[in-house]
Amino acid sequence: MTAREALGLLRERDLPPRVLPAEVEVAVAARVGREDARAWFGPISALERLEFGAPPHALVVPAPELHFEEAAALRRYRSTAA
Repeated sequence: MTAREALGLLRERDLPPRVLPAEVEVAVAARVGREDARAWFGPISALERLEFGAPPHALVVPAPELHFEEAAALRRYRSTAA
């Protein structure tokens, strides 16, 4: 399953009351450990429109409150589409 498929399934199966509304920010990592690894961070509504390339993909839903170092790391991967 790709990250894009996972995001679509999460949105499809997240019935009211919403746990993951479209504006919730998530992280996607693709091909971790390889030279062509990439990462994105942004709202579900923006990321579900992106193409993440070949799998494997990982999808992470961060906690609402993060340690300042975690928040700084996620800012580096914020999607320009977000």
